[in-house]
Amino acid sequence: MISEIPFMRFAQTFIDKMRLLNVIMLSGGVSLFRWALYFTAPSLWLIYATVFLQGVAIGLFIPAALQYVKKITPSHVEATALTMYAAIGNGFGNWFCTFAGGYIFDYVSIFAVYLLFGMLSIAGFGLTLYLMKAEKNKNTLHQPAVTFKP
Repeated sequence: MISEIPFMRFAQTFIDKMRLLNVIMLSGGVSLFRWALYFTAPSLWLIYATVFLQGVAIGLFIPAALQYVKKITPSHVEATALTMYAAIGNGFGNWFCTFAGGYIFDYVSIFAVYLLFGMLSIAGFGLTLYLMKAEKNKNTLHQPAVTFKP
């Protein structure tokens, strides 16, 4: 969406000032606010006025998330980690939200779709809080989950 481009352009400025996980938390909070707002069935003019929130949420999240994956990944598997992030986030995530959102829209209502997306935003917010706490305790975050011995 065109509203994301300006925020992607200046995302590094936000990241430099706020740090990666804080920018991810900000984008998650903006996304949660947006879904909660849409859930309340606001007027069409209010929806048009808040379209830029999509740009804030996605335009800041994508660069920060990519940099975070790169930061926590050992350099010898960096390309694999970024590919997995893209496949899971963009591939599976897109499929799930499209499938579940379409099903819920067909059988319940659009407001239930907004509720689902809001709940997913809350889950992401919670996971980001966990990562922030883990980052403070460096031992937890930097222990390899799997070790490969050649």
